[in-house]
This record gives sequence, C-alpha cells and structure tokens, in this order.
Amino acid sequence: MNADVDKEDVIKAIQMLGKDLRGTFRVIEGDIICCVPFGMNEDYKKVIQYFDEKFTMKDLKDKGFSKVQADNVIESMLENGMICEDAQCPASNSKSNIVEAPNTKLYWIVSKATDEEILNDNLQDIKNEDSDGEDDDEEDDD
Repeated sequence: MNADVDKEDVIKAIQMLGKDLRGTFRVIEGDIICCVPFGMNEDYKKVIQYFDEKFTMKDLKDKGFSKVQADNVIESMLENGMICEDAQCPASNSKSNIVEAPNTKLYWIVSKATDEEILNDNLQDIKNEDSDGEDDDEEDDD
C-alpha cells in the first residue's frame, strides 16, 4: 500500500521534539499518533500542536498509512537507537501527564536521538528501505 504520509514528517517532528526536551513516542494499534512530552510549557504545546495537525489517527488512516508501515518505522528507530521501549525509559515513573489508552505502546525518545547526524542517518535508512520496494522482514502480526 502506498502511503502519502511522509516519513520525513516523522523525523522532522522528532527533531522538533528533541531539540531541548524528551518525550514519548505514542503508537496506538500500530499507528503513529503523537509525542507527549513530560511537563508542559509553550514550546511543548507547539510540539503537541504539530502532532495534532500531522499525526491524527483519522489522518493516517485516510492517507493509507498501514500498521505494517508504522511498525517498520518504529522498528527502524529502535534499531538505530533513536527510541527505546518504555520499560527501558529512565523516566518511566514520570508519566503523570500521559493519558493511557487501550493498545497503546509508549516509546522514550532517547537523548542521542537529538543528534542531527543520527537523525539524518536514520532518515536515509528509511528512504533506502522505501526504494527497495518491499521490506524483507515485513511481518503482519496483529
């Protein structure tokens, strides 16, 4: 399935988030939803607003962003050390402002994800995967 949701948007949003704060990368039922920072100020609110505009569940579904594609992006980010799973998060006890939802996974954006070189490398990896056509390790596990 062809997705109009640009994976550069995912990287751009994480770059925005990563400049001076950390947060969680929220995935609901395999679809990318938003980042939720720990603590709220005006900068954080701008980031939230960006995600509200760019990554709503309806928007993703309308643009054909499949569960497998979302999973592949997450997997790529995990492999590249951009995010870590919630259990490994240093601030996993600081979630007072996060509303949990059914089928929600939380991913911590690690500090090194803010490094421009790492982000660019990861973006290049994602682009390379796209140009291959099909992913070798594509699994459809519901």
